[in-house]
Amino acid sequence: MVTSCAYCRKKPPIQNSHILPKWTIRLAQEESVTGKLRATDNINHRLQDVEKVPLLCLDCENFFSKLEGKAKEQFVAGTIKHDGKYNDDFFRFLVSVLWRVGIVRSDQIKTDTRRFSAALTDAVKTWDQFIRGLKKHLF
Repeated sequence: MVTSCAYCRKKPPIQNSHILPKWTIRLAQEESVTGKLRATDNINHRLQDVEKVPLLCLDCENFFSKLEGKAKEQFVAGTIKHDGKYNDDFFRFLVSVLWRVGIVRSDQIKTDTRRFSAALTDAVKTWDQFIRGLKKHLF
């Protein structure tokens, strides 16, 4: 059971957090031929929602939500192109998604592919520092 926030490490009530922001899932549903999401390990199984995990406190959930909101505005406005450059806000949003995936999957990586465990640990620390504004660049 999660007892502290994965981001601030405080121990307030922990929220069930989407790993991928809900707006990205809605866009994927709109682009889908059926309008439905399917499980990756069983394409015949329709999903009502995507994975949510106990991860963040309400304050940190709100912080990540602000990053998502800025990114969504840019994406919906059409300023984000697949072959274009991302501005700092959108890049921080993308790194925040990487951070969430890294945190949520870290135990699985340590168990299933131990050789990548140290690299993931280093990457998650770097992503955290970048999101917080403590690092200007990832490399």
